[in-house]
Amino acid sequence: MDRATDVSINNYSRFSWQGASIHAEKSGWISADKKLRDLWILAAPLVDFDGKVVGAIETIRDITEFKKSENILRRLATAVEQTAEAIIITDARGLIEYVNSAFERMSGYSQAEVHGFAPEIVLQSQGREDVSRPTYWNAGFTGAWAESLTNKRKDGSAYRVEATASPIHNGEGEIVNYVCVHRDVTQEVTLEEQLRQSQKMEAIGTLAGGIEIGRAHV
Repeated sequence: MDRATDVSINNYSRFSWQGASIHAEKSGWISADKKLRDLWILAAPLVDFDGKVVGAIETIRDITEFKKSENILRRLATAVEQTAEAIIITDARGLIEYVNSAFERMSGYSQAEVHGFAPEIVLQSQGREDVSRPTYWNAGFTGAWAESLTNKRKDGSAYRVEATASPIHNGEGEIVNYVCVHRDVTQEVTLEEQLRQSQKMEAIGTLAGGIEIGRAHV
C-alpha cells in the first residue's frame, strides 16, 4: 500500500480509535501507477480483553471491476425497461419470470399477473384450460425462432406482433432461461390490409370498366 492510500483512510482510522466501526466506498489508489480505483474501506476498532481500544484495523478492497459490472447491468436494465419492444424472460420450463414495461403497456397485463404463466397467456387463440403450461414453445428448444402472432390484450382486443425467442445458457452450456421479444406490428398490418383492399377494389373497378367498354362496342 502506498502512502497516498494510507492518508486517504486516516479519517476512518481516527473514528475506529474512538470505538466506531466505519465502512464506506470512495475513490482512491492502491498501486504505484496512481490509477484511480473504486475502493471499499472497512475500519474497525481493535480492543483488548478489558474492552479498551488499543488499535484499529483497516481493510481495503478494490471493487473497480465490480462497480464497472454493476454499472453495465444498471444500464442494461434501464435499456430493457425503456425499449419499445415487449420483452419476456422465462425460466427453463418456459414459465414467465420477468416482463418489461412495454409488455405491460402492450398487453394490459402487469408483471404480477403473468408471473409463473407461459407466454401463451397473451395468445388470442389460447383456448387452453391451463395457461401455466409451457406450450407456447416446447421448453428445451436449442435454437432461436421467429413467428408472426396474433395476441390478445387483457381487455380482449387483438394485436399483431412479430415474435422472436432464444434460449439463454449458463457457463456450463445449460439452458437456464428463454428470452422472447414482441414487436407490435398491428398498425403496419392494418395499413397493409387497407392497401391490399384498395388495390383489390381498384382492380375490380378497372375490370368492371373494361367490361362496360366492351359492352358498349358490342
